[in-house]
Amino acid sequence: MPLQKLKTLLKPTTLLPAGRGQSGQFNRKLSGPLLMLSANPPIFHLMDWGMRDKVPAVRRLFRYLKKRRAYFLYTCSWFKERPEQVAWVKKGFQRHTRQFPLHRFIVLCATENQQKVFSESGIEAIYCNQNCFSDESIYHPLPEAEKIYNAVYDARMSPFKRHCLAGKVSQLALITNIHDGKIDPNYARETKACLKNAHWFNNPFTDEFYKLKPSEVNRAINQCKVGLCLSAEEGAMYGSIQYLLAGLPIVSTKSRGGRDVFFDDDYVRIVEDHPEAVAAGVVEMAKCRISPVEIRRRTLTKMQVHRHRLIELVNCIYREENVRRDFASEWPHVACNYFVDYSQTVPEIIARIGNA
Repeated sequence: MPLQKLKTLLKPTTLLPAGRGQSGQFNRKLSGPLLMLSANPPIFHLMDWGMRDKVPAVRRLFRYLKKRRAYFLYTCSWFKERPEQVAWVKKGFQRHTRQFPLHRFIVLCATENQQKVFSESGIEAIYCNQNCFSDESIYHPLPEAEKIYNAVYDARMSPFKRHCLAGKVSQLALITNIHDGKIDPNYARETKACLKNAHWFNNPFTDEFYKLKPSEVNRAINQCKVGLCLSAEEGAMYGSIQYLLAGLPIVSTKSRGGRDVFFDDDYVRIVEDHPEAVAAGVVEMAKCRISPVEIRRRTLTKMQVHRHRLIELVNCIYREENVRRDFASEWPHVACNYFVDYSQTVPEIIARIGNA
């Protein structure tokens, strides 16, 4: 069955479990943004930035597999639908396959249009939004949690996140991360000024800052009534699916990147790009009558469609390689939060492939 002919919609049956959790620390010399789905044949999920030269472990894996047919299911971490962006990805694949001709890349696309433009450029691609890999056993409603804050914004401290659009929200809470350990000083000053009355679950402007664990993120967002999504363009935005799995309604600006794939008009309000509109959206959605359990249920149903597409893709590869296995039965033992496992080092992966 050719990969191009994969069905765009597969009806889910029973919900697939999320699989094992993510653990361990990221060792840049030994790990990378990938997950091995199968040792024989070698199949991996790979985030786009793992192909950069600054990730030596991934380069080591590529070299080890130089004489092996290997499959890389590739996720774009940022919005990529413009012709020049797709051409850039294609050139990267072409450069790679000149050196490693037995390697095959298939792009997992966050939107239907992204799948269309990649396929039209000659790149194998399926519509499988990365947010379907969020671990629902981590993010879920906590009925006992008191709703202290009107809204929460879980976003790294970077200008594209546009924190000041939340400046008019009363009883605002924030969760953040610092990309590469650096904060733009101008953005830091702007954010502190416009959000001076907000509560930080982990304040990036103090010496006590630390990155919250996923379970701590879940506890934090469960103390809030509404989740905020304020960027105009990025990737699929992990925070958005975490809100929905925890049962929060959402206020979002218009966006490109794929977070809206799992949205529903009953509990998501799209607003204009100014603080007053965001604040008004929060007031409205804080009164949302759709229960957290129902928001989560509908979200899981949508996620399952994308998970089944991935399973059918892997099964298609199995058939092409004359492997008589069903990836659906392997999913619980393979899957982890967001399909990236930094605790699984490349030397361990290589050993598993060698023993397969």
